[in-house]
Amino acid sequence: MKRRSIAADLRPVVAEAEAAGWRLVAGRRHPRLVSPRGRLVVLPATPSDYRAARNARAQVRRVIREEADGLPAPA
Repeated sequence: MKRRSIAADLRPVVAEAEAAGWRLVAGRRHPRLVSPRGRLVVLPATPSDYRAARNARAQVRRVIREEADGLPAPA
């Protein structure tokens, strides 16, 4: 995918996820991370909250943990 400008705060989160096999996909308004099993984590396009990167990293880790435990994707 052609990279849109990802906020500097979120670049380490994206790099960490891509190293774990995730893909970065351009959404219409927000970039999305897609896990190897197809689960989505939507990233903020312009994170105005100082916790945005921390929250995104927590969401990615939560999905990784749920997939490792074999939990089904939420409906």
